[in-house]
Amino acid sequence: MFFGWVVVLVAFAIATFGWGLGFYGLGIYLVELHRHHGWPIAFISSAITGCTTSWAGAGDVSGRRLRALGPAAHRARRGGGDGGGRAGVASATRPWQLYVALGAMAVGWAEE
Repeated sequence: MFFGWVVVLVAFAIATFGWGLGFYGLGIYLVELHRHHGWPIAFISSAITGCTTSWAGAGDVSGRRLRALGPAAHRARRGGGDGGGRAGVASATRPWQLYVALGAMAVGWAEE
């Protein structure tokens, strides 16, 4: 099997789960957190806005980290932050926990 197809499949899986659950999933998290906890939409939206703003602000250091850590460690760091953040969003029971979880997601996404 041509190794390039393995790279394509891995990149497809990363894009599907990374973008689908992380970037595009934020709107679903907003609705479900409001429905489940009754937290105000404005509160949840402000946490999500802070997360996405952090992505933009921290993204410039990602290239330096990639060169310093190497591609595998860089991807593992991103996956750990992003996955941990998603787990935190799903299990948040207090408003401050949402901010911490979205902060972890921001670290993961800034590594993209």
